[in-house]
Amino acid sequence: RLASERLFPRPSGAPMALTTTDPVESTLAALDRRLGPGLVHVEHLPARAARTAAPARPLRPAQADRLAELGLTSLWSHQARALDLLRDGRSTVVATGTASGKSLCYQLPIAEAVADPVRPGTALVLFPTKALAQDQLRALGHLAMPGVVAATYDGDAGPEARAWARAHANVLLTNPEMLHQGLLPHHGRWDTFLMRLRYVVIDELHILRGVFGSHVAHVLRRLQRLCAQLGASPTFVFTSATIGRPERLAEELCGLPVTAVADDGSPRGPRTVALVDPARVPSTSGKTPSANRITAALVAQLVAGGHRTLAFCRSRAGTEAVAAEVVRRHPALAGRVRPYRGGYLASERREIEAQLFSGRLGGVVATSALELGVDIGGLDAVVLNGFPGTIASLWQQVGRAGREGQSS
Repeated sequence: RLASERLFPRPSGAPMALTTTDPVESTLAALDRRLGPGLVHVEHLPARAARTAAPARPLRPAQADRLAELGLTSLWSHQARALDLLRDGRSTVVATGTASGKSLCYQLPIAEAVADPVRPGTALVLFPTKALAQDQLRALGHLAMPGVVAATYDGDAGPEARAWARAHANVLLTNPEMLHQGLLPHHGRWDTFLMRLRYVVIDELHILRGVFGSHVAHVLRRLQRLCAQLGASPTFVFTSATIGRPERLAEELCGLPVTAVADDGSPRGPRTVALVDPARVPSTSGKTPSANRITAALVAQLVAGGHRTLAFCRSRAGTEAVAAEVVRRHPALAGRVRPYRGGYLASERREIEAQLFSGRLGGVVATSALELGVDIGGLDAVVLNGFPGTIASLWQQVGRAGREGQSS
């Protein structure tokens, strides 16, 4: 109740509205019947129209033509602003909402850098998880900008894949740990890549706080020192969920002045947020149902109703318990709902990710590994099993649904 008052303040005694546009209306009514007084608050967030803008200097014909082939004829206002800043060599943090096209803010300047006819550049892109690196590799492959050769360099890459990345890649997708252990200690093998380094991208800035953030800051300073010895001075690009003063955190990480781009120009479909108190949910046994059971029941109901659903749990054990409970309660959903967490083999994670992206899975129960910017289109609903710890994480998880502009 305190969380609902903080997130969605409303006049005292105001009635809870349970009407919205179909199909959300029917789903919400079904949840109301199941949860009864446990459904303590509902908030309807309206749709938002897009705002477009043109960069100060037009895109190069090769990049513009490729975007036109993909149906992208204009940039949203924050994308154009970020492109202008990065072209001027100014380190930038893009702190806009989920599904606001933050990746394109750095993909376009990277594509221009690698295609530079005078001094071709390279780019290093750091992600906090392997799933994000794989997702971005797929995105770059789909974008297929001329001259871009991308490769992942992480713990899942074998010796042959790493050797190929050193020899051929001009865009390297990795993580802070691999940069610290696998690349910087062996920088002699990467001299050509580092001397041409034009951009360093740090994705999901908002999680780089505390001790982890201080470690990453030291690694980035080691990277800058090596680049300076080779005559390179890369521009930093940060992407983040909407947090207060993102430029301050970014500056502490890289030690350089950083400009914030936080005015979100992307469109968004209507969104309905419902808060559930398990202690108030009626139970035939007389015992208060656990949050895991409530989550499993909601996931089963949503998936059975044809809504692609992603559930977040706070622990690995929770993901397994909720996924097993869904199948136990509804055997017909076996194979349509799967858990996803760290500790799986790389092949298992890639299989689940492929099934999720393709739409073959109706639901996934995951840890925060899928909270970050993995682009999962077509999700209709997200269930959060407990408060994720920060307001930024809450909106990141909520934002996984409705990325294609549909009601969520």
